[in-house]
Amino acid sequence: MGARGLALLATVVALAVDLGWRAAVVPGAGLGWGLAFGTDAPLWVLSTEGLLQGAIPAVPPGWPALAALPRLLGLPLVPAGALVSQLAGAAIPGAGAWVARKAGASVAASAGVALVLWAWPDRAPWAAEVQANGLGALALLVATGLAAQVLSGRARWAAPAAAPPGWAWLAAVLVGALPLLRENLAVVSLAAVLGLPLLVRGGAGLAAVVLATWWLSPLLVGAGPGPTPLQTPWGDRGSRALQDLGAGSGAPPAYVAELPRHLRGAYLQLLREGDTVGLVRWHAARSLALAPDAWALGAAGALTAATQGRRRPALAAVLLPLAVLAPTLVFWSQRRHLVLALPALLAVAASGFQVPAGGGRPAGQGRRVERLLLATTLLLVGLALASWPATWVRHAQAARGEALRAATLAELGAWLCQQPEPLLGGPIQDVGLYCPRPRHDPDGSAADAHTLVVAPRRQPPPAPADAWTRVGPPAADLVVYRWRPGEPRPCPQGRPAPGTPYLSAGPVHAALVGCVEPSP
Repeated sequence: MGARGLALLATVVALAVDLGWRAAVVPGAGLGWGLAFGTDAPLWVLSTEGLLQGAIPAVPPGWPALAALPRLLGLPLVPAGALVSQLAGAAIPGAGAWVARKAGASVAASAGVALVLWAWPDRAPWAAEVQANGLGALALLVATGLAAQVLSGRARWAAPAAAPPGWAWLAAVLVGALPLLRENLAVVSLAAVLGLPLLVRGGAGLAAVVLATWWLSPLLVGAGPGPTPLQTPWGDRGSRALQDLGAGSGAPPAYVAELPRHLRGAYLQLLREGDTVGLVRWHAARSLALAPDAWALGAAGALTAATQGRRRPALAAVLLPLAVLAPTLVFWSQRRHLVLALPALLAVAASGFQVPAGGGRPAGQGRRVERLLLATTLLLVGLALASWPATWVRHAQAARGEALRAATLAELGAWLCQQPEPLLGGPIQDVGLYCPRPRHDPDGSAADAHTLVVAPRRQPPPAPADAWTRVGPPAADLVVYRWRPGEPRPCPQGRPAPGTPYLSAGPVHAALVGCVEPSP
């Protein structure tokens, strides 16, 4: 079977697996297509709505831009994002088989890549999420495959191809665009800028394309490039990571609150003492514990490239996904940051199992050594798979909990969208996923009368308390406050000004068009 046919079959089966996952965690009609899954769903989905209104997104804009396309065609906000994630997630097994086949793996080994990626416990949940994890993993996988093709004909230690691949420039653009999908993929672009001139004939020109694409990418959302490629309007991950590592006696990094209590004290002590070596050891141990499967496959891919890379230059492409793993030994990371690289690492490791062409394999003692190395690769892959049943269970438990909360928010959102107020306020921004409206936090201005405030039940109403009344249907632990029900609203014809954000990291004042009022 050809690479394209294998990829298509793998994608179709992946869709079936994903539907089975949805049926298992969200039983009933609809399979949760209207529910927003994902730890950072509000950031990604509401950035999509803001992008459509001309605002610079709070996250890398690649996923929001793609989700905006079905949104423009009339799909509701959450299903539009779910469609993008589902297509990306379902394409991963097929893309993995294609990359492995193009890198020289046998049909059986390539089919094995698809089989393993069907069973990968992060893929189906990512396909159900409304954020960019699956899309980032897919883009890195395809970039690795294209890099393998470039290296096969242009690596400095190999005989040059008759003609350089015409799409090498496309590969450079894709690698440069990876940070538009996930901030932590910027390290892949950096590795390409540094490595291409050393590893590839004509690599300096390709590196310049990678750097230009990466640095100028903010222009795509109407913003200017920063002083360095790492500094973008939607984040500065590199500088933040370095600041957090050397936080010392200053304010602790925000992620400390995510640590379990029994780990938090020891970590804060390392920060206070400025023990950089201790912090690096702590992060390295955490990275290995979070994603032993990614590290096992990283070792397998590195072993394959180290032992066969001289006669098969394409395998050097493993440096791209390995670049994703390396910073997690030093900086704060979550499992999703590491396993983005897993499909690409698996595809390279599987490429060690190839059908030789023209007697290209060693004989005698060399052949025995190769068999030993392949057996070691299989052992590493087996170690990676050993942790997956428990990971499936954890993901399923978390998804069921997310589904219950999302269903509550969706019900509340449907009620909010039937109300005349055009603004939403309060700390619960998730409800905006199901009723996307601009933000306003009560500040005594006329916009208060045009705002519904969604807050935890135990939280007191906005000030002044006598101006706000609980309204709306019960929604578990949430309540909705309305400004002086039954009284005439000031500026009844006022509408939120264009550009009012749909997502906020702090208090927001919404100006009303057609309303003259003193500044709050």
